[in-house]
Amino acid sequence: MKGIMNIIFISLLISSIFIPGAWAQESDVYTELLKRGNISILAHKKNVNYTQSKFPAIFWMDLVFHIEKVFDHHLPLLLQQKMKQKSIKVLIEKNSSAEGVFYPPGTHELFKGNDLIISFDPSALSSLEFYRLVTHELFHAIHFVLKPQEESWVREGLAQLFENKIHQSYNLTNVMTALSVSTTSLLGSFDHMASDPEQYGHDFLFFYFLEQKCSQGNELFFWQLSSSLEQGKEGIESALKKSFSASRRSLCINFKSSANAFMVARALNKYSGMPQQGDTYILDTDSVMAPNGHLYPSQFKFQVGPSRPV
Repeated sequence: MKGIMNIIFISLLISSIFIPGAWAQESDVYTELLKRGNISILAHKKNVNYTQSKFPAIFWMDLVFHIEKVFDHHLPLLLQQKMKQKSIKVLIEKNSSAEGVFYPPGTHELFKGNDLIISFDPSALSSLEFYRLVTHELFHAIHFVLKPQEESWVREGLAQLFENKIHQSYNLTNVMTALSVSTTSLLGSFDHMASDPEQYGHDFLFFYFLEQKCSQGNELFFWQLSSSLEQGKEGIESALKKSFSASRRSLCINFKSSANAFMVARALNKYSGMPQQGDTYILDTDSVMAPNGHLYPSQFKFQVGPSRPV
C-alpha cells in the first residue's frame, strides 16, 4: 500500500512539473493592480513591470470608473443590478493575436470559476481607442449574461453597435472593407483570435441599419435584440415583432424584409461613393414595395457628422 502511495505522489509531482499551470494559483501568475467592488484588475507577472511603470494608479482607477459608468448609464436597471453581482476580472496579459478577448466563465486556462474574464494585450493600453475596445469586450460579458448561447455574428454585430452608441464612433477599416465587398454572408462565423474586418463591418452595418430604421428612437429595441429568447435571425425576428407598429417602415416587419433591404442598400452604396474619412456612415433609406413584392430603398446617401475612426 505504501508503495502505491509513493507511485501516486511521484506521478502528481511529475504532472506539476511538466504540465503548465497544473498547480498554479491565480496569485502565482497575476498581480492585483486594483480591486473596487466586483471589479478586479490583474496583470500577468510577466507584464506587471511594464504596466506599473507605464501606467500610474489613476489609469486603472479610470478604467474601473469607465466600466461602472457603462453599467450605471447604459444598462436597464435590472441588468445593472445583475452585472454588479457578477465577479468581473480584467486581465492584462499577452494575447496571441487579439487586443481584447472575452472569456465566458470556466473557459480561461487558469480562472475556472464563475468570473467574467476580459483580457487585454498590454499593447492595447496605449491605444487612443482603448476605451472603445473595453466597451466592446464588456458588452460581450453583458450579452453572455443575457444570452450565453447567442450566435457569433449577432454577438459581434451588437457589440460594435453598443460601442458606437456609447463612443459615437465606429471602426473605419471594418466599415470600408464591408462596403467594398458587398457579397459577404450576414450569418458569418468568427474566430475571436483572428481579424476579419469584412465580416465585422458587415454585421455592424446591419445592426446599425436595423436600429436606425426600426427602433423609432426607443432604446428598448436594442435590448430586445440583445435578450430575446431565440438565437440568431429568429431572435431578431422576435424583437422586430415585439416592437413593430403601423407607423414603422415596412422593412421592419420581419427579419427577411430588413435583411433584404439592407443587402440592397449596401450593394448600391458601394457604387454611390465612399464616405470621406471621419464621416459618420448612415444608410438613409425610404423603402418602397416593388410589383414583385420585394422591398427596395428609394434613396441612398451619406450624411456627414463627427466620428472617431480607428
